[in-house]
Amino acid sequence: MASDRTYGPAPELVVLHLSDTQFGKYHLFGGNGLTAADRDRDSLFSRLHEDLAKLAGSPGLWPDLVVVTGDLAEWGLRSEFDQVLEFLERLVEAVGLPRHRVAVVPGNHDVNRVACEGYFKVEEANEREPVPPYWAKWEHYAAAFERFYGPDTWPVSATRRRSFRNGRTRCSR
Repeated sequence: MASDRTYGPAPELVVLHLSDTQFGKYHLFGGNGLTAADRDRDSLFSRLHEDLAKLAGSPGLWPDLVVVTGDLAEWGLRSEFDQVLEFLERLVEAVGLPRHRVAVVPGNHDVNRVACEGYFKVEEANEREPVPPYWAKWEHYAAAFERFYGPDTWPVSATRRRSFRNGRTRCSR
């Protein structure tokens, strides 16, 4: 299948693009599907695995690259990103690709709006101006990103991390 492949310049590239998985409480593939078929197949991964098995028999249709674009989660919650991470780990195993061959792009649902609002309230309470990119809203996404790709893979030089400890705001780079 994919385990004997090498990567480099090639005349063609097969991209598997997955979008709007929206893992969370109301995830359509978590038994909450709109149709009986959706409810009977209780996970996005099981459906995708069936499709990948069909593709495996077609020459030239096995993915060289996977692109997963937002919205990965419903509300940007830690528990939702635990589901996202499990899905991504099973996906790379199923397609036989190294993790660096997976591009993950967040969407607006991957922002934790409650954390963002909380950050603005804390800054207001302390009479400070909020500092872009308002890091608190990305904390759960970034944690999942780092767990998937490994430590020190989040582009921290492009952002200022802000987290809350004992009611105080702390910056790290």
